[in-house]
Parts: sequence; structure tokens; C-alpha cells
Amino acid sequence: MHERERAVAMDAAFQARLDPLYPDLRRVLGRVDDGVPEPIRHVLLPFFVLYSDCFAAHRDGLLNARDWRGLERELAFWAQKPVARRAWAAFSQQEWTEGFANHMHEVLTGDAAYPNLADDTFRPPEVIWLEDDEPAPRT
Repeated sequence: MHERERAVAMDAAFQARLDPLYPDLRRVLGRVDDGVPEPIRHVLLPFFVLYSDCFAAHRDGLLNARDWRGLERELAFWAQKPVARRAWAAFSQQEWTEGFANHMHEVLTGDAAYPNLADDTFRPPEVIWLEDDEPAPRT
């Protein structure tokens, strides 16, 4: 195993130990006050962590271009949804894998991941964002 592969495996092992601690850390120490509502935070933060890990695996040559292309398009599709965009605006203030914040900027300012697919009529759950104390807009 190469040094970079060992580093990625070690990072994944550390993250696997940290993830189960989050509920208790928030209960005992509070949470990051970034405005992302708790009812959606537990879904969107792990999503962006996964996206970041996949980005790093591709960047470091552990995920080939062919496999990255399909996975990245799927991840970009979800990241381009309005609620995910708003959450990323808050999450982006935190530390991320080197190069990932720039990649997200390109994804969110670039073309739609699936431009030929009609947008569905899904309405996200109504949640209150801390900075505006009113329900998130339904899209």
C-alpha cells in the first residue's frame, strides 16, 4: 500500500470513529452555529463529507477518471439542489479537503449535472434556518 493510500485509509478510520460521537458531542458541547437546521444537517453534512472524500480519492489517483465521472455527476446533481446549495454556503466556512471548496464552487456555478432531465416536483421538508427564523423556501 502506498503512503497516500495508507493516509486515506487512516483518515477513513478516524472519521468512522468520530461519526458516532457527533450526537453526544452536540448534546454535551453544543453544535456549530452555522444556521443549518438540525432536521437536515444530519443528512447534508455527511453527504458533503462523502463528496469531499470521493473528490480526494479521485484527486489522489485512488479513483480513476471513468469511475469518478459518473459518481461526481450524481453527487453534483444533489449538491445543486437549492437546499443543498444553501447548506453548502454555511458548511463551506469550515475546513474541507484541499481543493474541495474550489471544486464545489465550480459545481455550483457551472452547468447542471443532468441538464436533459426535467426537475421533479419534490418539495423539501419545511425547516427553519437560524439566520432568518422562517421556513426555508420550498422549491
